[in-house]
Amino acid sequence: MSQTMSQAYRRPPLEGILPDILAFVLALATMWLLAWKTSDLVWSLWLCGLVFGHIPVLALCVLVMIETIKAIFRKPSIRNMLSLIFLPIGLLVFCFPLWIYCVFHAAHAGFLLTFFPIESLSFDSFMTQWGSPIQLWETVVRHVLPAYGLFLVPALIAERRQVFGVVIRYVKLLRDGEESGLKGLTGRKTKKPGRAKETKDHGESEEESDPFVLGFKSIIRMHLMIFFFAFFHWVNLESFVVFAIVYAVYFFPWKQFTGAQEKESEPGTAG
Repeated sequence: MSQTMSQAYRRPPLEGILPDILAFVLALATMWLLAWKTSDLVWSLWLCGLVFGHIPVLALCVLVMIETIKAIFRKPSIRNMLSLIFLPIGLLVFCFPLWIYCVFHAAHAGFLLTFFPIESLSFDSFMTQWGSPIQLWETVVRHVLPAYGLFLVPALIAERRQVFGVVIRYVKLLRDGEESGLKGLTGRKTKKPGRAKETKDHGESEEESDPFVLGFKSIIRMHLMIFFFAFFHWVNLESFVVFAIVYAVYFFPWKQFTGAQEKESEPGTAG
């Protein structure tokens, strides 16, 4: 019985949860000091979803450029030179999901404006920008970022493993002696014996370094919180306590305290 309970609960290292606790405190402080209402919380989360969906894909594009240039200096060849020539085309392919993110967020913003209006913005402000990410970002920088950009700080701390997962994986591969940090960047082809437990202990999974999965996960989490706050608004349960509980569910690292640890036996040993 005690063994089962010990497997269901584990005390994480303090340095692993301090950033999440800091993010929770900063989020509450921002909400309290700025006297945010549901509308402010909704738009701050919408902004985070837009920004965090872009960072993993853009990071991948930068890493591809770095590795392409490194390959040319390491081994000048016709193949590597052709890679540099066709690099812009490859980057456009990688950036296609960004256009999808912008279309989704433009449509969602138009919907949100109906219930949570922003001064100087109308329904058409976003709905006419479906096919133009540049215009969308121009509107965001002028009207949304100045009001809600401060919330990006605690949210970025809380989402650090997702937002910077590509860069973290890249650095780990280089540290482990890989010639190119892009080989196995999605975590599916470079798994080495004896590293599975280490990966699991750090709360990572094989798909967590895929930039498209990372961006999608961050967007889903942000928009689920939007629905929670909107629900409490519609049922007239808006209060600092309710908002703090929702933030606690999101920011506090609950997974670090739960989850049974699998026993791994060494080769050639019994049970």
